[in-house]
Amino acid sequence: MITIFTCTTCKRRKAVFFRRASGEKLCPNCFIKGFLRSIQKTISKYEMLTPWDNIVVFFDPYIPYLSIGLMLALGIIESKFNTKMYALVPSTFNKGNLKVLDEIKSLSKYKEVNILTPNVEFKCLNDNFIKIFQEILKYISSSLKVYNLKNLKVALPYTIELLTYAHLSLWLNNMYKLLKFILPKFNTDDGTEYIYPFYGTFSNEILYFNYLNKVYRIHLSPCGRLINVQGDAIYQMVNDVALHNIELLYANLIAAKELLESNSHTISS
Repeated sequence: MITIFTCTTCKRRKAVFFRRASGEKLCPNCFIKGFLRSIQKTISKYEMLTPWDNIVVFFDPYIPYLSIGLMLALGIIESKFNTKMYALVPSTFNKGNLKVLDEIKSLSKYKEVNILTPNVEFKCLNDNFIKIFQEILKYISSSLKVYNLKNLKVALPYTIELLTYAHLSLWLNNMYKLLKFILPKFNTDDGTEYIYPFYGTFSNEILYFNYLNKVYRIHLSPCGRLINVQGDAIYQMVNDVALHNIELLYANLIAAKELLESNSHTISS
């Protein structure tokens, strides 16, 4: 016998999504409202954006479904502000029949999205996440040089699972100087500021958010699936923790942030 749960927020509609972090059972309407509110809180808590920023969402060829979720969510959240939104789309999306540009253009019903397609080659690497991430930062830096954008913030589509995985990988490999890259926001040597609006968000929430907004056609990635980490033992451990002890996952990122803020002089020496 199937048990039908009522939404714990509105207490009227049928629940269709279980949020492990809070134990909430949510209907589609309450899920979307809570999803967007959570991202807004993250942006506000870490002071990621101002009303006059140029927001560049990097469309990651390894995780396009998370990238388009970020574009959609920020478009809705920023629709009330004077920010301008851009999608940085590598040319590798032109290969195959992914129709990514058409999908991004369809999101402009909330906020106009300007698509940047720089003439800079993006190479898909069969390597570990850290090296891939460093190459992505180099690619973004090279691509943005040709555009005269001020008050620039680059939004990356990485979730709590990927950031926790990156933290553990860096820690276990004694790569402490790179730990700054998992902070909610950070600057690179060229002065570019990066932000993680999904800093406290899980991948399954983004996929369901996409589905409810009828954004589910982009299911293939030109650079493989989930940045080549699905078979990694550390990533599997992170996923297991996410299933059974979400608080530990949050504590991991909070501890990393506090460590860097209190001991930055030690790490950089």
